[in-house]
Amino acid sequence: MSARRIQKATVVSQAAVWTAFGAAVAIILGAFLPWASVLVFSVNGTSGDGRITLVAGAVALVGVLVYLRTNVEKMVSKILVKVGVPVALLVALGTSLYDTIHVSTIAHTQVFGTTVGASVGAGLWLTLVASIVGIVAWVYERRFANSDNGLPAAPVSS
Repeated sequence: MSARRIQKATVVSQAAVWTAFGAAVAIILGAFLPWASVLVFSVNGTSGDGRITLVAGAVALVGVLVYLRTNVEKMVSKILVKVGVPVALLVALGTSLYDTIHVSTIAHTQVFGTTVGASVGAGLWLTLVASIVGIVAWVYERRFANSDNGLPAAPVSS
C-alpha cells in the first residue's frame, strides 16, 4: 500500500468527519427555521417535532466534536461516537421524514376560489437533507476508521 494512497484515504476520512459536523450544525439550524407554512403564516420547528431534531443534532454535534478532540479510548467517548452519533442522525432523519410526509399530505381546501394548504418549509427540508448527508458521511468515515490501513474495507464477495 503506497503512502500516497493512505494519505488520500486520510484526507477523505477527515472530509467525511467535517461533513458530518456541518450536517449536525445544519440539523440544529433547521430546527429554528420554518417547517410548515400556509399562505403568509409559518411554524418553526421548535414549535413541534423540531425540538426532537434539535436535541438529536446537538448529540450528533457533541459526538463529532468528541471524535475530533479525543482518541476515543474512554468508554463514554466510544459509546457517544459509535452509537450516539448514528442514532442521533437516524432520529433526526426519521423525525424530519415523518413530518415532511405529514405536512405534504395535509388536506388542501378552497378559500375564495384559491386552493390553500400547508407546504413544507425550508427548515424541514434542511433538516431532512442534512440528516441524510450526515448519515452517509458518518458511515463512510466509520468505514475508514475500522479498516487497518486507513482505506475502506474491501467488499465481501459471495
